[in-house]
Amino acid sequence: MQLHEMLIIILTGGILIGTPLYIYFRTQMIKSTGEFHKKRILKITAINLVLMISVYLFFLAILLSILYQQEGIISYTNLIVAGITLIVLGICFYGNGIYITSIVIEAFTPLDLKKSKSFNIQDNVIHLFHGPISHTLIYSGYIIIFFLFSIMEKNSNPTTSLLYTMVVCGIITGIMYTIAQSFNGTILYQFITSLSIFVIVITRYGTNIISVFNYSLQTFFFFFLVSFLITSSVYILYMRKRTKSIWYIRST
Repeated sequence: MQLHEMLIIILTGGILIGTPLYIYFRTQMIKSTGEFHKKRILKITAINLVLMISVYLFFLAILLSILYQQEGIISYTNLIVAGITLIVLGICFYGNGIYITSIVIEAFTPLDLKKSKSFNIQDNVIHLFHGPISHTLIYSGYIIIFFLFSIMEKNSNPTTSLLYTMVVCGIITGIMYTIAQSFNGTILYQFITSLSIFVIVITRYGTNIISVFNYSLQTFFFFFLVSFLITSSVYILYMRKRTKSIWYIRST
């Protein structure tokens, strides 16, 4: 078992457990009174920082695992794609900085001020940064990173020992990603990102799409895309009947 295969399995288990926990604790935070507590702000920031460092190390480990399994000197293509991956990962960090700042401001804004008509403009700005901007940079960024990983893996040695495991992991992760992004309210942006990448993948492989299954990470990512696109399509069509705008459905 390759390191990145083991990490994908861990990722799937982590998302299965972490998504319900994220929804629960985020909901509790939304219900907070808005009273100022310095320790609580530091706690939220510290937890977020630990999570982001963990995500960074996770992606870095996958990146190194893919590069390590390549025979001989690392190709220029993989070096360039690896550099782009690190840039996208940095953008995800930037988006997370916007996110944590926005939710802290939102959580500790006094309730009386929130009820004021003069607060509407600031409220819209906060939700713009918290919602479409930060969520897109973070969660669409993660999808793009896995796409870049799949490109690099194609230039390395094939790994097919865990084919069916990767299929299951991809399907489960796609479903849980739909649940998480529907809660975040910006699922349409991740849907567009995934659909665009799916079209690129299909166009790139054409009738040779079966070759995707020669690689474990590509198999995982392909079934993640299929699973996420199907489940998110159902959710988006459902929400179109219930709300005027699905670009940002406020829930977080």
